[in-house]
Amino acid sequence: MKNSRSATLIPLKRIKFSLPRNLMVLALACGLAFPGLTQAQGAAKPVSPEAWKAIVAAANKEGKLLLYSAATQAIQTRIKTAFTKAYPGISLEWIRYGSGELITKLDQERQMGADGADVGVSTETAWFDRVGKEGLLKAPVGPATSAWPASFLLHGVSPVLAMEPIVMMVNTNIVKTPVTGQKDLLRPEFKGKIGIEELASTFVYAWYDGVEKTEETGYLNKLGANSPRIYASTVALAQSIASGEIGIANFVNMGAAVSTVKAGAPAKIVMPTPTFANQYNGGAVSWSKRPNAALVLIDFLMSKEGQEAWSGDGASASPLPGVPNALDARNVRPLNLAPYTPEANKVFKARFDDLFRR
Repeated sequence: MKNSRSATLIPLKRIKFSLPRNLMVLALACGLAFPGLTQAQGAAKPVSPEAWKAIVAAANKEGKLLLYSAATQAIQTRIKTAFTKAYPGISLEWIRYGSGELITKLDQERQMGADGADVGVSTETAWFDRVGKEGLLKAPVGPATSAWPASFLLHGVSPVLAMEPIVMMVNTNIVKTPVTGQKDLLRPEFKGKIGIEELASTFVYAWYDGVEKTEETGYLNKLGANSPRIYASTVALAQSIASGEIGIANFVNMGAAVSTVKAGAPAKIVMPTPTFANQYNGGAVSWSKRPNAALVLIDFLMSKEGQEAWSGDGASASPLPGVPNALDARNVRPLNLAPYTPEANKVFKARFDDLFRR
């Protein structure tokens, strides 16, 4: 049967103006409506203005905080700049980890009582679901909580801060024929020129499974025959496209893709159909050594200023209505991660390694 799927191809010269509109059309029409993890939601309740002033004053005395985040460097840089402007008395430092590695590190710090991150942001929704149920995250209490949609607050403690589409990228110096979707990775001409994402998080397991189910029987086996290279992160994939190390990448966060193209790389973004989206949850951890600063950061990330810093480049969706240039997260849903347990993922990883690490 002939493949009838189409894709949106976003060229370098038009990306600044056409990306938000094109993405919104896809989100509304066909590309980003998929069942998400069933979530227990809850409304956050802000404290009184006087109590919030006391929290901010205590945060200024703490003077600093550490954020672990799986978001791209460009996003984190914008957030740090905006946060520093809003709260000059609190020094925000951040470290980027892959989502799976990030929650492992948070768990280790909690178990050891170590002085580490105060806030974590990751796509491992199941982890936030678990620690939220266990009372290990502090509920947001700042003024931004009053406008935050309850449907994007897991257990009343972990906000969904952004929804980011996963796209493909091609190096235009290497790839001369049109690419429209994941099935193009099976073309013989791309053998040895393909970069694929490592199984770095639960979402990636679900994503590979979803792609195989929407393409054709035996898709991953056929992809393995094209000798793809495995990359540890979506950022590494985007950088390898920019350098010409590979010609086509299967899995790149929209934020990393947009940053690469805007930097002038010989690259194009391909929006396959279907397009799956990453969900970034955040939380102020209960074992933080700087609990007030952690609450201030979570509130900032939920505010209009924080959401604009994250999604204002048009590369991701915000749960908060009215954020300039951001997509609307109410029209974007993540993959259902519930079936992807550690046991199931172990089986899938064995298959993945056999296919791509032979």
